[in-house]
Formats: sequence, C-alpha cells, structure tokens
Amino acid sequence: MDSTLVIFGSIALAAASVLCVVLAVAAIRAVNNMDRMTDALESVGRDVEDLKKQVEPVINEAGKVLQRTDDALKKIDTSLGQVNKGTQVFQQMAEDVRELEQDLVDRVRPPLQDLGSVAAGAIKGFTGLIKSLLDR
Repeated sequence: MDSTLVIFGSIALAAASVLCVVLAVAAIRAVNNMDRMTDALESVGRDVEDLKKQVEPVINEAGKVLQRTDDALKKIDTSLGQVNKGTQVFQQMAEDVRELEQDLVDRVRPPLQDLGSVAAGAIKGFTGLIKSLLDR
C-alpha cells in the first residue's frame, strides 16, 4: 500500500510542477503582451500629440479667417446703410466675399488634408496593431 501512495504522490507532485510551469509561461506571455500594449498605447499617445500640434495652427488660422469674415460682415452692414449709393457698393462686397471665400479655401484645405492623412495613418496603425494582437 505504501508504494501505491508514493506513486500517486509522485504523480500529484509532477502534475503540480507542470501546472506551475504552465502558469509561469502564461504569466510571461501576459507580461510581454502588456508591454506590447503599453508600447502601442504610448505610440497612439504620441500620434495624438502630433495630431494636436498639427491641428493648432489650422484652428488659429480658422480663427483669423473668421475674424476677417466678421470684419467683412460689419463692412456689409455699414454698406447696407448706404443703399442710396447704388449697385457698385453691392458689387464690391460680393467680390470681397468671393475673395474671402477663396482665401479661406486656399488656407484651410492643405492643413485639413494633412490632418486627414495623419488621422488615417493613425487609425490604420491602430487597426493593424489590434489585428496583430488578435491573430496571436
């Protein structure tokens, strides 16, 4: 009977040892995955900071353009008070608004396109990261 107990004890000890090894391997993999996730999140944070730096000039420029638009609208209000001067005033205002609109489009379009490219790249990188993490 003693030899049977020794055999079962040895089997139980071996099973416990294998379980410890499996748990250690799982813990190491979990730590590696956490490190990769941390690196990915830090990269996303850097991308967001870069995006923020690129967006700030666009917002500032948009504020300037809006100020010019406000100034143009004030000029329009002043000019409307002088209706008796005829259609030349209205024609000049329309040309100013067209120039302002074209200036707005010319100044805002390139930074917004850059912003879209950066955002698309960040999203593509993030989705690639998620796919690679899910594929493992």
